Amino acid sequence: MARKSHLPSLEDLFDLPDDYLKGPQSKSLRPALIEGTERESRQDRLLKYWPKTGTEADNELREIWRHERLQVDRIMSYPGAEDLFAGVVAMIETSDTFCIVHEPGPMPLAGKLRTAPRRSWMRALDIPANRIVLWRNLARLSRALSILHSRGLLHGRIDEYAVFTEGTSDPDFRLGGFEWSLVLGERAAAPQTLQAARGRLESLTYSYAHDWKALGCLFASLVGVDPAKVREEDPFTAGTAIELIEGEIDFLRMMIDPDRDEVVEASAVVKAVAALGRELSGHGNSRSGKFLLLFRPNQKMSETIYDLSEQTIDSADVPSQRLFVESDLATGARIAAASGEDDPDHLFVLTDTTSYRVQRFTELGTETWQVGVVTAIKARDEDFALRECDVFPVRHSIEVLPNKEVVVRTLSKASDDILEWTLPLVKEATTEEDPETRTLRQAFLLVQSVEAILRALEILPIEIVGTRRESGKIIVQLMPRSTERDEIAASIGDRATADVMEKLFDKDDQGVDVDWRISTSGGLGGTGSGDVPARFETATRGDAGERIYEFSAFDLPRREDSLFLRKKGDHGTESLIKRRLRTSRVIGEQRDLVTMFVDPRRNLKPSSDLLEKDGHFTELDPAKREALEALWSTSPTHLVVGPPGVGKTKLVSEIIRRKLANEPAASILISSQSHQALDHVLRATDRVLNKYGTDAIVVRSPGAEGSISTDADIRLRAIEYLEKASASTLAANSPAGLQSGLRELLDAFKQAARPDAVNTEQRENEGMRAHTALVLDSANLVFSTSTSSDVERLVDEGSQFDWAIIEEAAKAAGPDLLAPLSLSGRRLFIGDHKQLPPFDSERINAILADGSVVRSLLKGADRIIGSAFYDTGLEELTAVAADDSQLNRVRTMAIRVFEPFRALVVEDESRRAIVGGARRASCSFSTEWTRTLPGWYRPVSTTIA
Repeated sequence: MARKSHLPSLEDLFDLPDDYLKGPQSKSLRPALIEGTERESRQDRLLKYWPKTGTEADNELREIWRHERLQVDRIMSYPGAEDLFAGVVAMIETSDTFCIVHEPGPMPLAGKLRTAPRRSWMRALDIPANRIVLWRNLARLSRALSILHSRGLLHGRIDEYAVFTEGTSDPDFRLGGFEWSLVLGERAAAPQTLQAARGRLESLTYSYAHDWKALGCLFASLVGVDPAKVREEDPFTAGTAIELIEGEIDFLRMMIDPDRDEVVEASAVVKAVAALGRELSGHGNSRSGKFLLLFRPNQKMSETIYDLSEQTIDSADVPSQRLFVESDLATGARIAAASGEDDPDHLFVLTDTTSYRVQRFTELGTETWQVGVVTAIKARDEDFALRECDVFPVRHSIEVLPNKEVVVRTLSKASDDILEWTLPLVKEATTEEDPETRTLRQAFLLVQSVEAILRALEILPIEIVGTRRESGKIIVQLMPRSTERDEIAASIGDRATADVMEKLFDKDDQGVDVDWRISTSGGLGGTGSGDVPARFETATRGDAGERIYEFSAFDLPRREDSLFLRKKGDHGTESLIKRRLRTSRVIGEQRDLVTMFVDPRRNLKPSSDLLEKDGHFTELDPAKREALEALWSTSPTHLVVGPPGVGKTKLVSEIIRRKLANEPAASILISSQSHQALDHVLRATDRVLNKYGTDAIVVRSPGAEGSISTDADIRLRAIEYLEKASASTLAANSPAGLQSGLRELLDAFKQAARPDAVNTEQRENEGMRAHTALVLDSANLVFSTSTSSDVERLVDEGSQFDWAIIEEAAKAAGPDLLAPLSLSGRRLFIGDHKQLPPFDSERINAILADGSVVRSLLKGADRIIGSAFYDTGLEELTAVAADDSQLNRVRTMAIRVFEPFRALVVEDESRRAIVGGARRASCSFSTEWTRTLPGWYRPVSTTIA
């Protein structure tokens, strides 16, 4: 029997109408759908609930309900998920139900189809404009499904109950109904009660392909197409009054029963929907339109047709070859072009047997895609595949022309009916950048520009005034050289080159024990390939009393003019700057990241994660318990603030342990600016996981200068997995080439793990990168510095973690945090805003605070950092500097994002003082410590509002 409960009933919490939107169906375990009003807040809600039975069946229902809650939290942490998935306000258990409380407005499509008014677009899909709305809604759901699959989740039951909508004419479909979803590769089996419930439902399917097919079948049913007959000449159900164009039927065929050229994924669906929109809007939909193809076979084409025709068409018989091409294209053709291109250099026209490479016509003094020119023909066999291509069906006739004269005549007679070959190629529509995002993006660029200019000022212009040989070495005499660098330095109150060299080598001896390079490159973006290593020896005076600095070297630079003195390794700094610039694109891709930097309270909301107050919880001190409760119940961003020694690392370890205990397939990124802090957290986490026997895959990115600091190093993990794979029965029975490849890859990783490692062959590097990506994807815990190449790789691949935890957040500048923060929609900052700030923060903040200084720097920015900042928006930033109001806005934001942790904590402290704790906390303070701290630390309350 079900356990007794003192919980309130559903009607205690909500005013409920007499009629359901959809009644519960116990046999299929479908929940009830009903609109209600929350008694306490008087807010309208949509309720989805499973009625309790008072029997053991309630155990199954409870597991279904819990499973959906878990998947909703996992999915909604993904950037952009809120716009594509059904919003959940709360998950509550009452005395008589297991209930999911949805936001008011959207309801399951099944209910909306039943209640939609007669004039709704849903009831008039015979109108092309309404079908455009329908297909755009399908594109939205394809994006949602892509997010789901990227998290290793299969939906399992996409139907009219899993799609939510308000039914407006603006596309708004959202995906919900995750009670039957499944996590691929989850090492812990689902509870037996949930497995038993799944086993009774024959309609559940678990593969990515089945999810896509289910989505296609749902939309086919909405337009009167029988999914089982989609490949037949007449695929419509009896009585269907909707007349679809051929493109729509082809689109449904692609979704439900794709052929070998068609890849069903979100990007392909979105592009296909854009093309359908053009056709349904009347653009390019002329039934009399045709494509023109100029076919002038060369010897190789003739030989190919000879083989394709089974040696029946002689290589000299051009008319028969042209007839072959016409007949082949008439069997059905597709256009294939590089993904994302709407004006490619070339494309392919595909039939079942042949691939035609086609270029634009260029022989009339202008280039045009109104005529395609065949430049190569290849036979298609079973292994034929086009990589990174979008494929579109050709739904108009193709006229094959023999020569340029016929082309000219045909164009002059029927130019209005001739279609461009690029017609089907449609790029995804881009949305206009909103002002807030633009300001934030420009602020990040300004911070990085200032940082880069300051690094560039450390490169000193010099000239060689003499050389001599001494003890087998070359003594090179250098003097400072006056350049525009001194003007830029003066604009920010910095030293001229002569003064810098005097301080380095005469006064403070700061440059004595430094490895220097005499370089021909004086700005950011150089390769360092021609640099000459040099070591400072002494400072002397010339005949006129000028300062001369002597360096020892084993070679001379390739030229003697326009030389620079720079520190060894500063090219690595340039690589870091470029890496940060590349990852800055996430600002425009993730709206919630913009909100987090601008005002994280704007999207602060409660999480439905349940915090079990077990023995581990009671072992924590009161401050940590309160912080754990706050961060566990708050999404998507939380900050934990406290001085050294209060146990912030212990709190992080407990968060990780709990997450993995509840979700064995969970993935967490732990990032920090410093390797030392990262290793400290890793050691503490290892102790906790080992103590409680938590099984997890832990990976650590390479340490400082590529060192191996832990057994969890990604190279050692890769070796471990490759050794197991090589020793497996599967590998022993595999082809010799595969076995050899495994051994070569294993040897390459072993070489890379040696202290004296050198670069391996390019082919091995590619294999290593691919295997490294697999290891990163499979890990539960990834420990990586915020600017590592592994983090950049994860960003490039669109990876997402359940949580991203930033350790020592106060020490990191905003540009360093962008990449790790973009890798999860659930973010936790750990740090102390009263500890060390980011490097050179005092000087950078002073520059950003002075508009005239910023303006002066940007005037010379292109000359000093232009090569590194090519195509990043530096010209746009220079234009901003010409407008005082725009520049002030960007500077203010730049100061904020340069030290984001400090800005967020100070802002939260200020708000806490105003509202007196009346709001949900976005920040927790640890106040208990075990050692004496400086007097400027003061006790504060454990949470702020």
